[in-house]
Amino acid sequence: MTRKIDFSIVGEEFGELTVLGLSEYRTSKNTYWDCECSRCGGIKPIPRSNLVSGNTNSCGCRFGSATMVAKKAKVSLSSVSLVMNNKWKNKLTEKTANHIKNIAKQLNYHPYYSKR
Repeated sequence: MTRKIDFSIVGEEFGELTVLGLSEYRTSKNTYWDCECSRCGGIKPIPRSNLVSGNTNSCGCRFGSATMVAKKAKVSLSSVSLVMNNKWKNKLTEKTANHIKNIAKQLNYHPYYSKR
């Protein structure tokens, strides 16, 4: 008996991914969908369950972006997180926060907030 495939997610956006259509890639447990990343333009097969649950919201091209900001600003990753989520007051100086914001802007980094 074959599974019924729900095509209703075609064209939907999940984070930075837009579902293009059913992928040729298959496993016995998952149905994969070809998704285009709005950030880099790459196309990657992603399991439907990961898209719908929110476990996957990018192709992976963002991996390490916050780390790059932290290294360039010479601060910790937690400091970057505090500043980008606007929770730095009473924890960091305004000068440090502005420095991190400027570096993040140079590297075109912004924290990911789910659209769904």
